[in-house]
Amino acid sequence: MNRLTAVIDELGNKTSYKYDALDNIAQVTDALKHITRYTYDKNGNLLTETDALGNRVRYAYTPEGWLESITKADGTVLTFEYDKTGSLLTQHVGDGQTVESSYNETGRVTEVSSAEGTIVYQYNGQGYLVSVTNVNGDKVSYTYDAYGNRTSMTYPDGRMVSYTYDAMNRMTSVTGLDGDVTRYTYDAAGRRIETASGTLTTSYRYDSVGNLLTQATSGASEIAFSYSYNKNGYITGEVRTEGGKTTESTYAYDALGQLTSFLQSTGYEEQYAYDKAGNMTEKVLTGTDGIETALKMSYNKGNQLTTMVNGKDKIAYTYDKNGSMVTKVLTSQAYGKLTDAYAYNALDQLTEYVGYDGYQQEFTYDANGMRLSKSEVGNGNRSTLEELLRGNIAGLPEIVEPTQGQINADEADMPAGLEWATTEYLYDLTQEYYQVISETTTSSGGASSTTAYAYGLERIAAFTSDSRTSYVYDGRGSVAQAITMPIAGEAVSSALPDVSVQVQSFSYTAFGEQMGSVKVSGFSYNAEAFDAATGMLNLRARQYEPALGRFSAKDFIKGNAFTPLSLNRYSYGINSPIIHTDPSGMWFSKLVNTAKNVIDKIATTVKKAVNTAVTYVKATAQKKIIDDANMFASYSNQFYERNAEEQSIIREAVRQIQQYDIYTQSGRAEAIRIMAEACSALKKIENANKEVVTPTPQPAATPAPPAADSPAPQPSRDDDWDIMFRGQEIADAILQHLIPEYNQTAKQYAGLTGNQDRFPILEEPGAAFEQLVGKIVKTVAIIGGTAVVVTLVVTTAGAAAYVVGQGAIYYGLSQTAAEALMYTVAYGSVGTYTVLQASDIVETWTDENTLLEKVFNNDRDAYETAKSLSLAASMAVPVIGSYAPALGYGQADKSAQASQIEELNPNTIRYSQNSVNGSQPIVDSMKANGWQGDPIDVVQMPDGNLTTIDNTRVVAAREAGINVQANVHSFNEPLPEEFIERFTTKNGVPQTWGEAILLRIQNQSGGFSTENPYGAQEMMKIN
Repeated sequence: MNRLTAVIDELGNKTSYKYDALDNIAQVTDALKHITRYTYDKNGNLLTETDALGNRVRYAYTPEGWLESITKADGTVLTFEYDKTGSLLTQHVGDGQTVESSYNETGRVTEVSSAEGTIVYQYNGQGYLVSVTNVNGDKVSYTYDAYGNRTSMTYPDGRMVSYTYDAMNRMTSVTGLDGDVTRYTYDAAGRRIETASGTLTTSYRYDSVGNLLTQATSGASEIAFSYSYNKNGYITGEVRTEGGKTTESTYAYDALGQLTSFLQSTGYEEQYAYDKAGNMTEKVLTGTDGIETALKMSYNKGNQLTTMVNGKDKIAYTYDKNGSMVTKVLTSQAYGKLTDAYAYNALDQLTEYVGYDGYQQEFTYDANGMRLSKSEVGNGNRSTLEELLRGNIAGLPEIVEPTQGQINADEADMPAGLEWATTEYLYDLTQEYYQVISETTTSSGGASSTTAYAYGLERIAAFTSDSRTSYVYDGRGSVAQAITMPIAGEAVSSALPDVSVQVQSFSYTAFGEQMGSVKVSGFSYNAEAFDAATGMLNLRARQYEPALGRFSAKDFIKGNAFTPLSLNRYSYGINSPIIHTDPSGMWFSKLVNTAKNVIDKIATTVKKAVNTAVTYVKATAQKKIIDDANMFASYSNQFYERNAEEQSIIREAVRQIQQYDIYTQSGRAEAIRIMAEACSALKKIENANKEVVTPTPQPAATPAPPAADSPAPQPSRDDDWDIMFRGQEIADAILQHLIPEYNQTAKQYAGLTGNQDRFPILEEPGAAFEQLVGKIVKTVAIIGGTAVVVTLVVTTAGAAAYVVGQGAIYYGLSQTAAEALMYTVAYGSVGTYTVLQASDIVETWTDENTLLEKVFNNDRDAYETAKSLSLAASMAVPVIGSYAPALGYGQADKSAQASQIEELNPNTIRYSQNSVNGSQPIVDSMKANGWQGDPIDVVQMPDGNLTTIDNTRVVAAREAGINVQANVHSFNEPLPEEFIERFTTKNGVPQTWGEAILLRIQNQSGGFSTENPYGAQEMMKIN
């Protein structure tokens, strides 16, 4: 059945999986033998999740399949209410708190209200977000150009940041709050090669596959970085040159890509060891003075850190039932017993921290889950318990000794005579990861100060009433310098010697601890907000502790079955912090955020629940759809400028699609309809271009597509490969998937007043969708390198990917590299091994066609060759074994052989019709005699599951409680001639077993084929 049952990593660690009768993952056993269990309803919705500690989370759903409630492990119940279209109206989020949402006629959210207040959203006629007013009444406004690029952002005080773009919709300049202009320059490959402002200029240089080699900044400060890489694209060396001083850092990894050591030329070193589940069990720190300190960590069955030990001193950690850390207790010879305590709300957001010395913090959140304020009291110049445990280490910030008469957290009150200070935050919600654009701190005595931030391709600068602080970054995106100068006349836009400039430098350990003599709060590691008083980095959904190299709360994203380390829901970036970042606090969502994750249904089910419960996630997903549409329009414009009429349709689609909330049925239907029109326009463009003899001249930097009678040179391919590069088939494939979903929604809305014209039923194309998807998966399974290979053309990204792939060929890339580009665009983010390493693979393969064909014909040597080339390829290899047979590949030499007979559980086999007659006598015979007679015929469909032709005997076997004997056929296995007439219908004549199943399904009545395109799990009618 080609279900994943175990993954054994390069170190021999085994993670195994068990399934229920409906192929849902029912049990996951990690490499440490810790078991997590799942149950589901008949529709595949997750009902319960029980972790290895016995903590259970329960889910319930409405009749429509929408998430209705979550009962957390501690008994807290979250409930959700919807309108008729599936838009989330009300969330009851525990503690008596309620979040209510309102929508406009296009399905876009207009208001979100909670106890903290109401957030108001406004849109223009094209559906673009033009303003957001937060719960405090602060309004941020936006303007856009014709292509949806944001051209300005106006702050509540009236100040504005403006933006310009080139013809490829790349940002070219930002005019900041003080009028200073930052400009961006790109090379022919689209990589940034320079960032220049009035005071700073940064240049970038890359290797042949796009890895950053050098980054140098000059002007108000001088600093440069250079990098080296291993064959997997992991950074192995960094050289930092600043003020005439050079510091070298080297990084080493194990076979799983986990960081094992970090060494600086200063003599500072850290070494790491991990258990089989990816928990760090030991960290050995060696200071610049050569003194070594060894920290040992232990964990419970839930991968929760329970102790950290340094000699005779230790910290003990405890957690609530939901997996969030609630106490740290340091027991040491020097300080006695010190306790930190943490509290959370029903959504597992940190609401209070009480330190061992009486220092306190309190947090509030708005209806979107964003941190609204932080209040604090006490002396923030303090050391964390982890810092006290390890003591002073040369190269790290010096320890601040606890004050005399410290107060344990469990008995702390606000220290007398100290004032609370509250910081309120204002955000830009149009960014993929929402960013702070202003923060105002007010003391209980009334004093107040505000800092505003300006952004371009990264955070450019911070502004107070009398100064500007510019940020300089290292090659990984962490703040390397903060350069502060006064705002006075022309001072900020010049680099004159008489300007008072203060330069603060930052460097970090591999996991993000600040180095040097002191630590400083503010934006630092990975450009995120660091709180020096608590040692925590705010990564939005969760708090990350660099000293521990892990999060303080559990990720609600489950991880990916093919990457067992991702199942550890506390670790940071699968223990590879130099390679991976996690700005959302939900890093593993990248691995599961595909349209159809048939491998790990747990992840997609819970992700769907989270998307429903947490409103702000909608904006991120919608931005991905809009980005795809923009990319689609940009590239089609570049390569098909001759077709103005069709081009305008595509542009209009880009402008309109932003109106619709794709997490509502109505919004998704509107978006699908518009993209269907755009795909039809793409087909017209493609057909028109086939008739063009002389191409329209293109600018020198943009090579023109070849004329129809002079195609671009491409490697020789058979028809199976060529089909990938014909626009009509691509567009048909997109329509084949999208239109049925649209029509199903349109029919639901047909009875509602005013919706008949708005949702017309669209004609469904008849192209062989499954065949085309098979061709694409055949190529990108290796090239793309994702662990979850499903389909490419299942979203609007498919259209974008096609056009990008064509453009890549016109630019002279090999077809294999173009295919990699297509995959990268379609999925957006598949880890760090994207098209750059795919290009490296292209250079390595001497005969890429032969290797691909061998791999898909189950050639073990070819598997090993692919594995040796790249991490991306090696991750794809186990997927090939699962998907290739279902798609008919690897079967070329087997099609003439007799199908293999297997004993199968009938509950795992789907039906190809909606009713059967006369099954009871067969049931009685099976109960008395077991299975008798010839095997039945079942077919492995493109989704990997089985569907039968012999429906009656499967019904009987289920009722009798016995297994069946079955001939298991691949989807593309030729149908014997004697069966062709039997399975011929008015819809067609089958040539393969897969076509026979599809024709049988399409011949059923009552919308059976629409709801069950590959077969039904339950028989609708038994006579």
